[in-house]
Amino acid sequence: MDKSSDRYSTQDSETTHHSVVEDEETPPTSNTENPPPSPTTTASSEDLIQCPRLTPPLNGHVISLNEGSDNVMIFSCDLRTQMSGSEIRVCQRNGTWTGRTTHCIGDILHREGSMILKGHNEYRKSLLNFLKPVQTRVYSKWKLCYRASKDGWSAFNFHGACGNRVSTVTIIKVGQYIFGGYSDKSFGVPVHEYHNRFNYRTNSRNCYRSSKAFIFSLKNKDNLPPFQSHPFQNYANAICADASKGAEFSYGIKISDFAGSNTGSSSSLGYTYRPPSGYSYGQSQTNALLAGSASFTPDEIEVFFEE
Repeated sequence: MDKSSDRYSTQDSETTHHSVVEDEETPPTSNTENPPPSPTTTASSEDLIQCPRLTPPLNGHVISLNEGSDNVMIFSCDLRTQMSGSEIRVCQRNGTWTGRTTHCIGDILHREGSMILKGHNEYRKSLLNFLKPVQTRVYSKWKLCYRASKDGWSAFNFHGACGNRVSTVTIIKVGQYIFGGYSDKSFGVPVHEYHNRFNYRTNSRNCYRSSKAFIFSLKNKDNLPPFQSHPFQNYANAICADASKGAEFSYGIKISDFAGSNTGSSSSLGYTYRPPSGYSYGQSQTNALLAGSASFTPDEIEVFFEE
């Protein structure tokens, strides 16, 4: 076999290798010997990369940044919905997209009730009774703005979905235990500050004084009946807005980033929120009362806002 034949065999092998990533049409050949391929017409490895097609999120849109190419996609959300996930996603050399799945969540998307309290009417009634004194209207409705199992466990997703709400109730389920807290302060919406094309950082930590906020327990380790815990000292730390964490009620309840996959969340009554009679701050029994242990991994988190 002559050298030109060897050259064609090598080119065929390379084409077969790239077709694993993306199938391309083979140009028609003539009966005469083809000249060696020109470097200007040979497809590069970047041209052959193809990522799975991205579809618009419910209540949102997606457009291509570059005309004639879908390697950079930009997402947007409809009015009265909040974006969670990535605003910009880029097709990488390995055929995967940068960033996280994009959702448009908020008023339009979520109108269902609590899955945590489903089938527990007595807990639901207790919680509604706890909320009546802090409602801003006589006939307030509580609407879901965030569910961790559906909207994502990251702190960014939580703040993006509910961070601008000033009257919210957070419900947390850990095994059989159900507890949470009410806040009359905003947990804060993440601020996009792009350091480069694809990275962002969020706003810092701020704590607020509140006389209306409270922690509640509907089902606890020591089988106490449903109870509320109000601030009785260290009022300035009643509610903390931290972009790197979820809902935070002083040391009473702290939800970590990606809480569903770690034990970084914690509970400890007594520092700001008054513990039940017979319980003291720092005791192991007090720390384990709400969730069964001082540190925990929630099975579900839901946040509702007053409307």
